[in-house]
Amino acid sequence: MPSYIYEQYAINQNLMKIANNKSYTFDNAYVELNPYKISPLSAIIIFQTKDAKAVKVTINGYEYTTTEETL
Repeated sequence: MPSYIYEQYAINQNLMKIANNKSYTFDNAYVELNPYKISPLSAIIIFQTKDAKAVKVTINGYEYTTTEETL
């Protein structure tokens, strides 16, 4: 099996561990740029919330998108 499969598995395991960490909130979110090291313009945002929230993506002062409110 190619080594990148094992690398992606390890990254996924780490992200799941982070997602289960209750210390990341909407106001103090975990953000990792290019988590798989193959897409430099990507990011993963992880946080816990009890209420539905919309996420606005702003890069260098420019708003690019806003998600719908979801849990």
